[in-house]
Amino acid sequence: MKPHQVLLKIIDGKSLAAAILSGLLVLALSYLLEEHRAKAEQIRQAGLDLQTADSLAREENSVPDAIRYYNDALSKLSKKEDAPYYADAETGLALCYLSQAQKNNDPKAAQQAVDSLKEVVELLKKIYGKNPQDAARIKVSKVWNALGDSLSVLSDIKEKVPYLEDCVDLYTAALNASMGQKDPELSATIWMNLGFSYMRLAEETDRLENSKRALAADQEALKYFTPQEHPVQYVKLTNSIGKAFVNLSEGSAMGENLKKALDAYNEALKIATLDSYPEDYALTQMNIGEALARWYQVQNNREVLTGSLRAFHDSLLVFKNDTHPYYYASIQNDIAKILSFMFEHERKVGLLDQALEAEKEAMKVFKPDTYPYNYLLIKLVTGNIFGLYASVKDPKTNYPNAITNYDDALNVCSLEKYPNDYAKLNYDLSIVCGRLAPLQDRRQNALAAVKFCQETLKVWTADKFPLDHAAAQLNLAHDFILLSKLPGGDRAKAEALQAYAAAAAVYQSQNLTQQYRMVLKWMNLLKKGNATEGSFPSVIDTGANHSPGTHL
Repeated sequence: MKPHQVLLKIIDGKSLAAAILSGLLVLALSYLLEEHRAKAEQIRQAGLDLQTADSLAREENSVPDAIRYYNDALSKLSKKEDAPYYADAETGLALCYLSQAQKNNDPKAAQQAVDSLKEVVELLKKIYGKNPQDAARIKVSKVWNALGDSLSVLSDIKEKVPYLEDCVDLYTAALNASMGQKDPELSATIWMNLGFSYMRLAEETDRLENSKRALAADQEALKYFTPQEHPVQYVKLTNSIGKAFVNLSEGSAMGENLKKALDAYNEALKIATLDSYPEDYALTQMNIGEALARWYQVQNNREVLTGSLRAFHDSLLVFKNDTHPYYYASIQNDIAKILSFMFEHERKVGLLDQALEAEKEAMKVFKPDTYPYNYLLIKLVTGNIFGLYASVKDPKTNYPNAITNYDDALNVCSLEKYPNDYAKLNYDLSIVCGRLAPLQDRRQNALAAVKFCQETLKVWTADKFPLDHAAAQLNLAHDFILLSKLPGGDRAKAEALQAYAAAAAVYQSQNLTQQYRMVLKWMNLLKKGNATEGSFPSVIDTGANHSPGTHL
């Protein structure tokens, strides 16, 4: 082959290779463009699904359809490549699950919300890093807040304390993310949620400390939620503040804190009327009734009880057995308690009969397997009612009836789960056993009374519940005096003096001069041996009038 022919072959070969390469590049580019168009179309379709889902999610009855569209959007998106869109879709889905959980108290929906939101949290960390800025901070804050709301639903169904503690951590994280942002309503909402979580924790553990934290959070929320612009939130917050002050009254300054509680409830009633917000009105009246029942310990005045009973009956204007069975039963138990207090003034057995009928109404709703805490409260008050019956008739029958009811309550009340109520029940048992001891089985009942009182003192310590600690010590002294009358009772006499001294120390530290002198008088009588059992009365006849344990 001639040289120029070889050269032509090479040129033709190069041209062919170039043509092939060029064709492949065009084909590849065409494929990539087609793939890009397909991906773009997929994202566009996902966006339409999101838009539809967001619109449906605003309508309560359309939430199931919204969930379907959010899932459709997620199926078209890549968690890795489309992370921002994926996070938005999963957040919307989680909020739908949360809505269902709150509406139906549904643990499955709540758990689905929790799982989705936890995944969103991890995605947002990858997208924004550890220190999100501006709008990203608000987005992160909203997710933390929603996760707290989801766990709050689970806390109503499962173990309360661990879930509520997680809620507190999540709301705190949400506040840290939202601070300084131009969304004051979000921050106020999170403060409110944090306060409500602390108040619910106060029902379970560290009552005084958690009530203080709740009060601080609620007051922060009130800086934004005014009665004029946010009436619903204002009513809920003022009620929560009132409850916090009621709880704080158990530790110190009872009269002052209860007055603050009643002031807060009256603020709520300026907005929540029977016509405007009937359920909030009824809840506020319930809270007023409870606060006045506590106030009775300060004033020991029948008019206070009348006001309390009136408030409970006002709440029954809304909370009927067929529409609001839980609240209806709760109010019946409260009414029974007030009627038993009234009995102490009037000594009319008919009041106790009415109280027992009210408890029978409450028991139709509160069963030990479905509402264990409410059940124990009913049994506690019912035990007190039988104790009061025993003061006027058939003590050998009615005191054992009281003990049976207290024992029923203890079957669902442990020291770890409900420490304060555990203390109340043991205190009441100690009083009833002490009352029964002179009538029958003196040693056995007196020893039982001592044991129950010592259980009470595990909770009512001098530092946390000084007045209740003092009352329990006085009752313990009375129980030891019962034992001191039996053979070998010298040691019991010494232990009685020790218990009196502990009570006296509390009254002295609280500047309660009259009570302090009373205890010193009893101590002197016991030392001299110049007294009978009647010289050392129990502080309260039946334990009916206490919160958590005594009035002086």
